Amino acid sequence: MFSIILLYNSTNNINDIYKYITHINNINIKNYKINIFILNCNNEIPHNITKIENQNINVNIYNFSTDFNDSFYNDIIEHIDSDKILFTSLDVFLTDTTIDWISNVNLDNQSFIKTNTFTLNNISEQFYTNFNNNIYNHITENLYSISNEHGLFTIEKDIFIDIFNKNKNIFTIENSDLIKNNLHFLHNSQDFLLLDKSIIKKIGFNTNNNNPLLTFQYVILQLIENNYKMIKLPYIISVYKQNIIYNNTIIDKSTIIETSNNYNKFINYKILNLNTNKINSIIRNQVKTIRGYNTVDTVTENNNLKNKINELKNTIIQLENKKLDNTPDINQKYEDLLNNFKYLQDQYNSLIVENQNLQEQYKIIESKLQESLIQQKITKENILLKLYDIIQNDIDN
Repeated sequence: MFSIILLYNSTNNINDIYKYITHINNINIKNYKINIFILNCNNEIPHNITKIENQNINVNIYNFSTDFNDSFYNDIIEHIDSDKILFTSLDVFLTDTTIDWISNVNLDNQSFIKTNTFTLNNISEQFYTNFNNNIYNHITENLYSISNEHGLFTIEKDIFIDIFNKNKNIFTIENSDLIKNNLHFLHNSQDFLLLDKSIIKKIGFNTNNNNPLLTFQYVILQLIENNYKMIKLPYIISVYKQNIIYNNTIIDKSTIIETSNNYNKFINYKILNLNTNKINSIIRNQVKTIRGYNTVDTVTENNNLKNKINELKNTIIQLENKKLDNTPDINQKYEDLLNNFKYLQDQYNSLIVENQNLQEQYKIIESKLQESLIQQKITKENILLKLYDIIQNDIDN
């Protein structure tokens, strides 16, 4: 058994989920047990939709009614039982060979696994129905590009066939070689990342990031930073997607990244299980307002301010370098940004204090609520005892 984690974004619709599940059912020829977890933000998926009949595929949609943040991945991982986790996307197609390999491999906790992404001019219907090895003829005829540890580039059909047939080896790239040879594999980083759950729970995510296109670039850089090696799968165990325009922005590898396995314990959300069409509401913010402040809003504003402060820091550093030119416009912009930075820093510090106060008051109210419940229970038991005495007295008389 293994788990797949996907992101449902603003470009998706409910049919994309069903198409993906149809695809996984189609290629899961040996009926391995697969759990699919879908992260969805600010667009709750309705529960009056078609059930999934195949019990080997279990699908849960996590509906967060707030903007995307990398920390939501940490929250979902807390609910995963399997040790093997595959991070991929709704527009990425696997094969039976990929499913078979993942299901039978034993992952270690010293490495992460990546594979090639091939873009195709057309996606074969065989990915959805009647999957068999003939699909590789279609893949060969529709090849456009490849993305791997060497970058993103077009590939000729003859080269693909030659490597596909001759090279079935799995490569281990040591951490030092990843850094020395710049094999970071950041292009299409969200297409395929397989690792043991213990690794991602230890590394965590960049909880200051709100851009899903950068999520797994940060994760991969942290994996490399923490001395994990990369296992690279051969052409036969690759993934595929449609050749359309994708945003392949690559972050600066020298960027200082802070990752964490924390998540916002104030945020409520709903889990929709597509096998039962039942919704489970996770309520963790019962005391919603204290002295006019909402805990969720305060934490969100806190994070937004922190992100703005980090952006301003980078801008100020750039302007400090240009300030040497003694250009009046740059100097004025520098001063304005510096004042804005100080203002935001004061707001951020104030929110930190407010948040700490709110949490303390929340604990006090929660404690009083527990005491009240206990007292109610005692009172109820006393009433029952008195009723019992009255009934017993009537019986005796």
